[in-house]
Parts: sequence; structure tokens; C-alpha cells
Amino acid sequence: MTSRHDPLAGKDGREIIRLMMPVYYTEEPITADEHFFAEQAWQKIISNDAPAYAAYCAESPQFAEKYPSCIRFFSDCFYGRLFDVHPLSRPLFRDLTSQGKFLVKMITLSLSELTDPSKFENILVRLAEVHNHRGVKAVEYGIVGEVLLWALRRCLGPDAFTSEVHVAWLKIYSRMLRIMVPVAVCYERQLNAEALKADSSRAISNFNERRNIHAQPRIMADFIDPRILNTTDAIIESLVQNNQESIRVAQSSKSIID
Repeated sequence: MTSRHDPLAGKDGREIIRLMMPVYYTEEPITADEHFFAEQAWQKIISNDAPAYAAYCAESPQFAEKYPSCIRFFSDCFYGRLFDVHPLSRPLFRDLTSQGKFLVKMITLSLSELTDPSKFENILVRLAEVHNHRGVKAVEYGIVGEVLLWALRRCLGPDAFTSEVHVAWLKIYSRMLRIMVPVAVCYERQLNAEALKADSSRAISNFNERRNIHAQPRIMADFIDPRILNTTDAIIESLVQNNQESIRVAQSSKSIID
């Protein structure tokens, strides 16, 4: 399940990554036919030939005016759905127009490089690194996959988004997850380790400060009401005087007896 870029080698690392994968994740290989089905479906979207999109345009001039291209409709479907099911992701995307173009380019590039494992992996590792710095979490990639499938179905319609096409995209996105999730998990673990280290440093610093306070008792006076200190000094002085007086009395009594 891990890629060659994944530093989470070993049983524990594989288990962490497995837990981050969505329920639809599969390690089934992608066949040549499935690659063709996915590319064919995507080509319909980028060439404005998606059946559902064409039907929407025919039914509503307003829709056709709002969405002059299926790519624009796909982008709106994708991000609209994403923000509906995961509202907290909204602040991660400021310019949806530029982000939509980037999304389309990455899908197109990923499909074109699917038959070259090295290029495919390098593209997705870099994509994951970009998303790491934007604050995207490993577990959120599963949500994105659900959104992607929903947007494809919305644009293509049931006649074009067949069960074969659906399975093909599931396998392709699963392969993307296999590369991107380990990169995200590693980044999050590094951030957590740095945070723990920072907390540990602060704890050590606080401990040393407390040790210095106890090593210098006079400093504690700064935290005590001076009136209490004065009262304490008076009590001590009184006890000392009483003790000295008792000693004198005892000595006088001894002299009389002698």
C-alpha cells in the first residue's frame, strides 16, 4: 500500500495508512479497458459532449449561459459538493476559478501518465506536498474521492457513467490515494513530533524555573504577603525571647538549690 516515497515503512506505518483509507479503497489493478473507459468519460467532459450536461443546456438557456463549458459545470459541481459535505474545507480554497482550472489539469495529467508509474507517482507526490502546506489532512482525501465520483456522475449522467466507468474511476483514484495518503500521513506525524518537542522544551524550561525558585528561598518572598512575613518574624522573635527567659529562670533556680 505504501509507495517508494513513503517513509512510514514497517507494520505500524502500513497500519496507520490503512486506517486513513476510505471504505471504497481498493488495490485491484487497473486494466487497459478500465483506463480507456475513464479517459473516454473524461474526454466527454472536457469536449462538452457529456450527455447530462448537454441535456441541461438544451432544457435551460439560463444554464447554458451560466455554464458555457462542461469543465466549468464540473468544477462547480465538484466544489459545491465538497463544501456541502465538508464545510470546514471552504477556507482552504480562495480562488475557485484558478483552483478549478488546476483541478482539471491535474486530472488530465494523472490520466495521461497512468501508464508511466514513475511519472504518475512523482506528479501525485508533488500534489500531496502542495496540499500538505495548504492544510489538507490525509483523512480528507477519502472525502475528495466521493466528491469526484459524484461530480463525474452529475456531468455525465447515468447513461455515460456506467458501472464499468464507476469501477474504473474507483481504481484510478485508489491508486492516487496509495501515493498521496502516505505523504500526508508522514507530514502530519512530523508536525505532531515537532509540536511534542516544542511542548517538551517548554515543560523543561518551566521545570528549571521552578527548580531555581526552590534553590533560592528568598525569591519565594516575592509571592508572599509582607504582612504575613512580618507576623511570622514577630512570632519567631517572641519564641526565642521566651526560650531565653526560660533558660535564665532555670539557671537561677539551680543556683538557689546549690
